[in-house]
Amino acid sequence: MAAYAYSAINADGLELSGEVHAPDVTTAREQLRIRGLLANSLEELPASGEEGVRTTFKKIKPKTLQIFSRQFATIIEAGLNVVSSLLILEEQTDAPYFGTVIK
Repeated sequence: MAAYAYSAINADGLELSGEVHAPDVTTAREQLRIRGLLANSLEELPASGEEGVRTTFKKIKPKTLQIFSRQFATIIEAGLNVVSSLLILEEQTDAPYFGTVIK
């Protein structure tokens, strides 16, 4: 099964990007539609073992997760929505890998 990187727009007009796994591009586009997303771009990613391996898994330190959780709860209690809170925390994190995880 191939992996496809996508850029899509949701019902609220927000642009999202991510990865979807499907046997072909038509099925990938259909999976996005079922999620309520309209695909802007959809391109096949190289398979594992090929050049440009798409993900590497790194551990996130418990202390980093603890700080994130505390800050996230504080921002939510202050009345901001989840998306805005995550964007703020993504910009503020000192751990570059954790910033991409939040994204």
